[in-house]
This record gives sequence, structure tokens and C-alpha cells, in this order.
Amino acid sequence: MLNLSFFFSSLSHQIWRRFYHFFNKEKVTISLKERRGDCKRCGQCCQASIRCPKLLYDENNLAMCMIHDRRPGMCKIYPFNSKDFFSHIKDSCGFFYNPEAVKSVPSTILRMKNTQSAYTRQ
Repeated sequence: MLNLSFFFSSLSHQIWRRFYHFFNKEKVTISLKERRGDCKRCGQCCQASIRCPKLLYDENNLAMCMIHDRRPGMCKIYPFNSKDFFSHIKDSCGFFYNPEAVKSVPSTILRMKNTQSAYTRQ
């Protein structure tokens, strides 16, 4: 039986991540550069609230996507920042973020933009 609190928690996270990505594409691009680790092919992100119909498992019980080369953009960028982990897999996901590195990137970008605008004003 499906746990409704788990389902709604995962569903609300999926909605949040789509809105966040849509309105913060530059931040997502920056934070993806700080993503470390590798996919463990567990398939947990592919069945966060509703199991993806394109998810299969091989003979070693490793997850495979039937449309891996054409998978949706939201799948390609999971997790796009340190807050974009489904709660049930945050500790087991092969991807991780260095919190200090992520914090320093936006200020660096901001300084670069300020420097560029100073040059264009002269």
C-alpha cells in the first residue's frame, strides 16, 4: 500500500523543483558545476512519488532508463542543488554538494558582474 504522506511529500518536492528550476535557471547552472559524485543506479529518484514507466532493472538489479539518451531535462539535472534531494534518498544518493563551495559561487559571480559593469560604464 502506498504511504500517502510519502507520496505527497515527494510530489510536492517535484513541483517545487520544477518551479525553482524555471525561475532560477542561472542558479541551477551554477550549482550543477558544484555537484560531485556519481549516480549509483539505484532508481530511487525515478520512483520518488510515481514510478517512472521508463525505469527498468538489469540482471544485477541496477536501474536503467529506457530513454536515457532522450530523458527529460529534469531527470538529467537531478539533484541540481543541495536542497534538491528527495528526503528518502538524500543520505543514499551518489551525488553530493560541498556546502562551502556552493556558498562561494554566487558571490564570485556577483563580483564578476560588478567588475564587468564597471568596465562598461567607463
